[in-house]
Amino acid sequence: VEKKLSNGMTLILQADLEKVNLRANKSKTTILISSLIISVVCLSFVCYYLFITLKPLKELTKSTNKASDGDFDIDVSYYSGNNLNEVQELSNNIFALVGELKDKNEYVNKLAFVDSLTGVYNKTAYLDHALRMNKNLKNRKFAVVSMELLELISVNEQYGREIGNELLLSDILGTSDDVV
Repeated sequence: VEKKLSNGMTLILQADLEKVNLRANKSKTTILISSLIISVVCLSFVCYYLFITLKPLKELTKSTNKASDGDFDIDVSYYSGNNLNEVQELSNNIFALVGELKDKNEYVNKLAFVDSLTGVYNKTAYLDHALRMNKNLKNRKFAVVSMELLELISVNEQYGREIGNELLLSDILGTSDDVV
């Protein structure tokens, strides 16, 4: 390259075109490899972050689905070191909620299925159990035995309901002591 300068001198620049192109190609290759390495590192970081975030959320989803089906024996604890994060807080809240639901479900079942006087299962419990058996025992043969205590009405009338209840409990619990 020649250029006439203002002082009348001529500037001549001479360079080997192959060497210039070789350096330019090396620079392009270095930039391309650096960009590729940075992209892989960034993508790895994003994938790792998604994994550590989505895995516990998937586990929480499975656990809450089990709880909504009535299975309260679930583990929803998730800890990520010493730092309390949103997923851990959500996990703790769900665990507390499931514990409350389990307790209330047991209490409601006791109210619905257990006779408060005798402490034994009532007709509602029998019907519920029969419904569950019917679902589980399709095309199976089985028998239901029903028993009646003779003279319970006369015992109630003659000695009072408290003695009748004791007689009923002694028959249900299988004790052989004579109440009357």
